[in-house]
Amino acid sequence: MGTGRTAQHGRLGHLVLSHPGYHWRCVSRHTAASPATGFLKKHEKEQMELVEQAFAK
Repeated sequence: MGTGRTAQHGRLGHLVLSHPGYHWRCVSRHTAASPATGFLKKHEKEQMELVEQAFAK
């Protein structure tokens, strides 16, 4: 589980408390000084992993 902006700003906490039946979990990139890695292949790999995690059961 990443510690990205969603987790830091409390939106996930709000969703978890407001809608407990959904079994929410955070899938995000790790916090970084720059929003991009600077390498297309690395970005595509990260993106693919995030999407897989987001839709995993």
